[in-house]
Formats: sequence, C-alpha cells, structure tokens
Amino acid sequence: MRILISLLVICLILPQTEFDNLLVRKFNETGFFANYAEAKSVLKWLTWSIIFVFLIINYFLH
Repeated sequence: MRILISLLVICLILPQTEFDNLLVRKFNETGFFANYAEAKSVLKWLTWSIIFVFLIINYFLH
C-alpha cells in the first residue's frame, strides 16, 4: 500500500515544475473542468490530499 501511494505521489509531483505544469494542461484538456483555474485547483487539492494520506499511512505503520 505504501509503495503504491509513494508511486502515486511521485507521478503527481514529478511533472509539476515551476515554469510548466503538464498535469494541469492534461487535466484541462480532458473536458471535465470548466477552465484552467478549476483544473489547477483540483490538481493542487489532489496532490496535497495524496501526500497527506501517504504521511498518515506511514505514521500508523511505524
């Protein structure tokens, strides 16, 4: 479980750079979001949620 969430965190954080955020563009292109700002907000929420879940799981397993 920890390895799966670790890989998910890496896959979410790695393409997000300071200058270009590939995931926001991909999220926006899916058509699920009304605009770029909404896609960016959802991605930010998703990233922090996955990191929080990872930390909680690691805390309870140690």
